[in-house]
Amino acid sequence: MFVYSIIFWFTNCAPCLKEIPELNEIVNQYQSNSDVVFVAIALDEENVLKNFLSTVPFLYRIISNGRFVTQGYGIRSYPTNVVIDRESKIYFHSTGFAPNTTLYMRRAIQEIKNKPDQFLSHSKINQAYLAIKTSPYNFLLLF
Repeated sequence: MFVYSIIFWFTNCAPCLKEIPELNEIVNQYQSNSDVVFVAIALDEENVLKNFLSTVPFLYRIISNGRFVTQGYGIRSYPTNVVIDRESKIYFHSTGFAPNTTLYMRRAIQEIKNKPDQFLSHSKINQAYLAIKTSPYNFLLLF
C-alpha cells in the first residue's frame, strides 16, 4: 500500500526548520521501502533551496516554487504535514510544530502500510484461480 508524507514549508520558517531532523529520521526509517514516498513542497525558489540544502540536509523529495500548490490546497500555516494513502485518504494532518508530530506521522504511515491492499497482483489472482479450479466445491470468489 502506497503512503505519501507531504510537508508544506519554507526555508525561513523557524518551526519548519525545527522539525527537519525528526522528519529525516522518518525518511531513514523507511528508506528501503519504496512504497513510502516523502515530498516537501517549498514556497522558496530553486536557488534559495540549493543554498539552504547545502548547509541543512533535508531527505524529502523537494519541490520548489510551490506557492501555487499551497494556494490550491488552502495552506496558510507552516509547516503543514499530511500523510495520505493511494486513494488520497488523509490519515494524519498537522499545522505548526508540536513535539509529538512525528510520532503521529509514524503511526499513520504504519496504519496505511498495515491496511490490506485492495489491488491484487497477477500472481495472487493466479493462485486464487488455481485454488478455485482445483476445489471440490463450487463457489464465487469476490475481490
